[in-house]
Amino acid sequence: MDSSTPDVATGHIGRDNYHLIEETFANSKKGKIKIFASHHHLVPVPRTGREKAVLTDSGDVLEILMRRGVNLSLCGHRHVPWVWQLEKMVINHTGTVGSPRTRGARENYYSLIRIIDEKIQISLKAINGEEKLFKKDLPIYL
Repeated sequence: MDSSTPDVATGHIGRDNYHLIEETFANSKKGKIKIFASHHHLVPVPRTGREKAVLTDSGDVLEILMRRGVNLSLCGHRHVPWVWQLEKMVINHTGTVGSPRTRGARENYYSLIRIIDEKIQISLKAINGEEKLFKKDLPIYL
C-alpha cells in the first residue's frame, strides 16, 4: 500500500483506501498467511528520533489489519531494523540496502524472513553477506 507523498516525510494510507485493505483481506483464503506492506511505520521505532515516519492514520490502519487477521506487516521508512508483535500480528521494520542514512547502524541490512511450521523467523542480512538471527519463533495465528 503506497503511504508516501512526494516531498513529504510523513505518510498516510487515507480513508479512500481503507476499503482496499478490507476487501483484500476479507477475500483471502482461510489458512493462508496475510501480509501487509507500506513504506511508513505503523508504530514508532526506538532510537530513531522524531516520529514523522509513523502513518498519520496508523490507528485506523492497525484496527483494520488486526480485525482482518493480518499476520505480518512490513515497513521501513526509518532504515532501522526492529520487530514488534502486537496482538496476533508481527510488524517488521526493515533496515536499508542502499541508503547511507542508517540511523545508528554501521551496516546496510535487509530483512530475510522465513516462515517455517507456522512460525516467523527474521534475520538481518548485511550487504557484506553476514547474516544475523534477529527474531525467531514468532507465532503465526491462522
